[in-house]
Amino acid sequence: MGRESLQRRLGWPPSRLKTIRAGLLRVRQAVEADATRPLTRAEKVGLVVLVAVPMIVTAIALLPEVTIPVPSLNDDALHYLFVQRASQALANGQNPFDLWVPQIEAGFPQFFYYQPLPALVVAGLQRLSLGSVDLLTTFNLVRWVLLVGLPLTVFVSMRWMGFSPIAEIGRASCRERV
Repeated sequence: MGRESLQRRLGWPPSRLKTIRAGLLRVRQAVEADATRPLTRAEKVGLVVLVAVPMIVTAIALLPEVTIPVPSLNDDALHYLFVQRASQALANGQNPFDLWVPQIEAGFPQFFYYQPLPALVVAGLQRLSLGSVDLLTTFNLVRWVLLVGLPLTVFVSMRWMGFSPIAEIGRASCRERV
């Protein structure tokens, strides 16, 4: 949309559009200049709080996912099946990268076509607990940790990409609403 059509649609005089453009340019320059200066201690604490609050809220809201041992009915039902098969393969000395999942369409070599690492990590963590935590709880706990830690991964990723701290925090704290 060109300036003329915007001016016609809004009915604003050219001087008003010029003033708005100049204001937006000043804001952009201020943000760019602000992004290059080091953060003060108070700003760092504020940024940590803004990332920690969504993580804490998510942790509390999703706590029943870990404490109630019921698998969910979405894709997690299949993923838990893959974790079970990977754990059985490890227990029986089979190759966990080439196992058969008989529950899917009269049998299917699932890990030949689908990534096995998530299922193997969960099965391995359950084995590291020496059986003190059951497989379903380990599966739910890993999913809970990943969901709680997502704002932190967004923040760190944006930090590595060179975004300004305000953009990093804004995106990390808003991740839960998307």
